[in-house]
Amino acid sequence: MTETKRGLSAAALKRIALVTMLIDHIGAALLETMIFLPQFYEVRFTLYTIDRVLRTIGRAAFPLYIFLLVEGFMHTRSRARYLTRLSLFALISEIPFDLAFNAGRSFLATGTVCEISSQNVFWTLAIGFACLCLIEKILPPAAAGKDAATVLRLAGCLAVLAAGAVLAQLLRTDYSWGGVAAIGAAYLMKRIRQERFEIPAMLVPLVILSSLEIAALVDWPLTTCYNGQKGRQKRWLYYLFYPGHLLLLGLVKGLWFR
Repeated sequence: MTETKRGLSAAALKRIALVTMLIDHIGAALLETMIFLPQFYEVRFTLYTIDRVLRTIGRAAFPLYIFLLVEGFMHTRSRARYLTRLSLFALISEIPFDLAFNAGRSFLATGTVCEISSQNVFWTLAIGFACLCLIEKILPPAAAGKDAATVLRLAGCLAVLAAGAVLAQLLRTDYSWGGVAAIGAAYLMKRIRQERFEIPAMLVPLVILSSLEIAALVDWPLTTCYNGQKGRQKRWLYYLFYPGHLLLLGLVKGLWFR
């Protein structure tokens, strides 16, 4: 039997990330639509204040997902299957993402349910994960030294990460280049055995994108309490929740705000 350690398991961190993500998306999908509707004109300041609170709470979600992604990368039995799952759910989530944030209110009138102005966060995670796979091919964990070959390999790793960031920016994925850079920063902390600085390192590119991301510092004490155990996992539930809750928010948005 596996001994249960004190602290937060990966499953517990996933639940925290899931709840804070839901809170964030309620603000982004619903309240930020209501603010600009004439029927809510008199309460728009109250709605804006509530929205800022919800969006601030929601900043905790993405860094936790990155933390868990890098953990998964380090310990998964099959990186190919992991990347396939991320890519599959990027495809599955695209229409729900568009209904919640892009097509939204107009889809019942126009029939538009998918458009390409921005893409869901699974694309960012998949690109970042693919970059980590390539980086470990170029510079395996056992590689060490300061010789010319190692320097060239390090340059290659940076080039891979830069290419992934550019791709995310061109595709306009959620968190774009900053998300891929944050994944790279989190992985680097793992490689140099400085896990305690993982959250601050990944927040650097995210804060450049938006100063509000500094609120994700709340994740720092949470991840330091991580006990290294999986906990009671419901993997497919966690994956399905993302497109599922976006689809629900998109339908509410389309029906309620017609």
